[in-house]
This record gives sequence, C-alpha cells and structure tokens, in this order.
Amino acid sequence: MSALNDLFSILSQEEQAQFVRYLNTRNRRSDVRNVELFEAMLNEKEDRLKSKIGSNAYNVLRNRLKHRMIDFIAQSTMQKEGSTENELSKIFITAKRLLKREKTESAFKLLLKLEKDARYFENYTLEGEIQQLLIEYAHISGAPNLEELNQRSTKNYQLQRAHTNLNLAYARIRMAYQAVEYQGEHVDLAKLLNTTFAEFAISDEIAYGFSSLHQLVQLTDIYGAYSNSYHEINLFFIDKLRDLQGGKSDNEQNLHYHIEILYVIAHIYFRKKDFETSSRFLAQMKEQMDRFSGKSPAQHELKWRMLSALNSNHIGNAIEARSHIDFILDQKISLDETIQIRLTLAMLQIQQGELRECQRTLSRFAHTDTWYEKNLGIEWTLHKLTIEILLHIDLENYDYAESRLKSLLRKYKNYLNKEGKDQARPFLRLVQTILRDPSTVGSDKFHEQVESSIHWKKIEEEDVFRINFYAWLKAKMNGAEVYPTLLNLLDKTELTNV
Repeated sequence: MSALNDLFSILSQEEQAQFVRYLNTRNRRSDVRNVELFEAMLNEKEDRLKSKIGSNAYNVLRNRLKHRMIDFIAQSTMQKEGSTENELSKIFITAKRLLKREKTESAFKLLLKLEKDARYFENYTLEGEIQQLLIEYAHISGAPNLEELNQRSTKNYQLQRAHTNLNLAYARIRMAYQAVEYQGEHVDLAKLLNTTFAEFAISDEIAYGFSSLHQLVQLTDIYGAYSNSYHEINLFFIDKLRDLQGGKSDNEQNLHYHIEILYVIAHIYFRKKDFETSSRFLAQMKEQMDRFSGKSPAQHELKWRMLSALNSNHIGNAIEARSHIDFILDQKISLDETIQIRLTLAMLQIQQGELRECQRTLSRFAHTDTWYEKNLGIEWTLHKLTIEILLHIDLENYDYAESRLKSLLRKYKNYLNKEGKDQARPFLRLVQTILRDPSTVGSDKFHEQVESSIHWKKIEEEDVFRINFYAWLKAKMNGAEVYPTLLNLLDKTELTNV
C-alpha cells in the first residue's frame, strides 16, 4: 500500500470532512484538483481520474496530496493529542528566556512547577532537561538546593534508563515472537523473556505509566499466545492500571494506551475462558472509547466488537454475537481490515449449521496462505485452513477437504511438531480418519482412537479455540449440533470422553 493510501486509511469520517475544508482554504487556484482526487479516493474511483488527466499528472497530484495530508494530520494530532506537551514546552522556553534576561526568581518558580508536571506526565526527557538547566544556574542566589537537584537528576536518569531497557526488551521479544509466529522459527520464548528481563534489569517495581504498562501487557499476551498457557498468566498489572486510572496522566494523550491495555486484559480473560470478567473489561474499554467526544480510532471499535462477539458466542448469546459482527461488516471498511472478524463469522456459521453462508464468507478470502502467514501469523492461518477443511467435510466435499488437509500437514509439519503445538496434530489426524471413511465417526473404534490420540487437559488449561474444534468433533461423533455441544463442553471441568 502506498504512503498516501496509508495516510488516507487513518482518517476518521469527521477528519475526512475537515481535510476537504483544509484543502479548500489553501487552494489559491480553481484547477488544483486535490479535492477531486481525495473525493475519488473516498468513492474508489481513482482510476477514472487517472485516465482523465493522464498518469504523469495523476502521480504528481498524488504526491502533492500526500504532503498536504501529512501537514493536516500533524496539525490535527498536535491539537488533539499534543496539547499537554505543547504547553509544557512553551513554559520551558519561557523560563529559559527569563533566565537569560536574569529574571531568575520567576524563572525558578516556573521551572520547579514544570519539573513536577513533567514527572507527572511521564515526560522524563523534559524533566531531565529542566534539571540540567537548574543545575547550570545553581550558583545563582535563590536557586534550588544543588544536592537535592542532584538526587532528583540521578532518579530521573534511572527512570529514563529503566524505560529504555523496557523498550529494548519489548522490541527484542516482539521480534522473537514474530520469528516464531510468522516464519516458523524455533525460539524458547519463555526462556528469552526471562533472560531479557534479567539482562535489562526489568522488575515489577519499575515506575509504570500508561506507555510502559501497555508494553508489559502486550508481552504477557505474547507469552500466553506462544505457550498456550493463558491459565498461568498472573494479571498483577491490573492493580497498577487502577493506580493510574483517574490520575493526572489519565488524559487524552494516553487514551490509546489506556484503551489498548483494557482490550488486552479483556482478551487474556477471554482466553482464560472467564467470559464474564472479559466482558467487564470490555465495558471499561467502551467507556474510554467514548471519552473526549468519542475520538478513539475506528480500530478500537473493530477490536471491541470482535471480542464482544466472541464473548457473547461463548456464553450462549449467538444472536448478540452476530449483531456485533454484522455491525462491523455494514461499515465502509476494506476486506483486509475485516479479515479476522470474517474468520470469526465463518466459525460461528459452522457452529450454527449455516454451511452455504460459511462457504460464501470463506470465498472472500482472496489472498494466498503465504500472505496470511506473513500478515496474520501461522497460528491464524492454521485456524483458517482447519475451518475450511471442517466446512467441506460438512458439505461432503471429501476429496477437496482431504487434499487441503494433506497440504496443511505437509507444509506445517515442523511447526505442528513443536512443543505447545502438538495438540493440533492428533486432532488433524482424527479428521483425516473421518475423511478416509466418514461412516466410522460414530463407531466405538473411533471413540477409542480419539481417547488414545489426544492428551486431555483440565478445562481451565485448554485453549478456547481448540475447544471450538473439539466441539465440532464431538458433535460429529454423537450426531449432534455443534453450538450446543460447544456450550456443553465449556461447562465441563475436564475434556474427557469427547
């Protein structure tokens, strides 16, 4: 995707209208055509404009519009999100000018107040600059105590170092996770997480703000996803979030982090199968999304509705789940942006026996498996392929389903043999047995094969998405409907005798 299209995609509907007004106020000639290009992008008619004005003129026009859009987004973002930083910077500039003009008493008062504000808003870089300036003028009468300044400066350095270390740890672990999830490399992520935190001296005692807490929550979710051990996750950071909520830093500038933290916590509880608690955190997420005149980006709405749909579906409210999905699909959103919600829809359609509808949903997945691996990960791609195979078994397209299954087992053999991923392979082998002779699925022999093939876990330890696949298998074995079977499995304490 081009830079212009990326910029275009992050504009809300309100910002789109504002951008048109912004262009019109700056256009000094009537033949500029930037508004015409922008409206063509809105209506997906760029090709028509390109053929009308020619490729060269069109490319020049796109480049000019890109720079206009960069200016607009920068100004708009500064007005919405950077107001606190702007105000702090203005005061700092004013204080420096007062010092140069030897108005030291007023300058020191401003700087000492500003130092506290910078620390409160987690602007440790500015806090350090203020302290260095105060130290520079510490010899002047009326200046703050030098020893106290030195102590605060040392603490500020430690804070900056701690947050730099957290950033380094976050980057290293995210890169390792991507190597595992997107390239299929073998990395002991749990060991890497522990050694990285030890290397960078990161502990629970770090002075968490919204930004650093967001990174920690993301890393915790990564560990749960990689190890399939969400049941082991300690959500100690919820108390740290509560300490921040309602404070001075709980502002528009940190709104994105606040919303994302609540979303990840809700997601972790969903993966723990604590759907009630997950829904409570989603309610908090929605409250934050509605703050500041609902200026939260559309991506938050997408995440909120998808997780709300999953929670609703797993507590027996399939109608509400579908209403969340339908709401998203009714919006003017590109196919690529709705890929994950469409896969969720396909899963729900299989559970409800809506096989033709599910086939139509999956037919809109136009990319190759390699593309999905690169952009959404191997695990997600395996889920998609498995849903597709189960659908075609239900449709009795056995040859096609068997061909897809053989391809899956061959291509992802190494990945499926990894520790933590080995539960998927026995399930797929059982599916292969059904494909070879569909009539055996209800037999005692097949039941025995199921019991001997799968290492059953306690319900709280089992992955929620794997339970969805087990529900399909059990429904096949018992000649029952999938969705009631799923709800029945979720009520069990152990997944034995599937």
